[in-house]
Amino acid sequence: LYADILKRSDRLDDAVAALGELASRDPAYPNVKARQGQWLLDAGREDDAFPYLQAAVEQGEQPADGIARILFAAGHRGGVAKNDWRYALRMIEMAKGFTGVSEETAGMLDFWQAYSLYNQAKDQQEPQTLQTAQASLPKFQEAARLFALGRVAAYADTQPTIKLQVFRDATQQYIEIQLTVIQRGD
Repeated sequence: LYADILKRSDRLDDAVAALGELASRDPAYPNVKARQGQWLLDAGREDDAFPYLQAAVEQGEQPADGIARILFAAGHRGGVAKNDWRYALRMIEMAKGFTGVSEETAGMLDFWQAYSLYNQAKDQQEPQTLQTAQASLPKFQEAARLFALGRVAAYADTQPTIKLQVFRDATQQYIEIQLTVIQRGD
């Protein structure tokens, strides 16, 4: 309760410390690390949040799927929804750092990583110069590799709005364009 009051009073560091004190007094108190991590994540302090979220998984407070999905949600909300591909990729990579996630969650993370790479590379490849082609080609290639994974197809099959073959085809076209630009040496 004290930690909640501190948080609502915009004293986040004190609130996180108060939860830490609670955990030292009662190690069996549920979801302390997960809560600390979630609060820091909500405040935009992803690097500070990650160790707490990782500890929540390691200590059995939360399953890896749950924490990975929390990080993914932050990446989707703050990255994908805002076309901030760098942020989306950063959060997805954090989420992918957890071992023990289900195939379903891994497929979801791989799809959205591929989607974010594809869009980042699509933006980056303009104005189709040698330099932009060389910079974007590896991202398109990685997106193509991820889009080809079976678990990505399994995830996409559960999402009626995702037309995976459209992304696969478009990615391949962009790869061919980048290779042509590189070959020309423009």
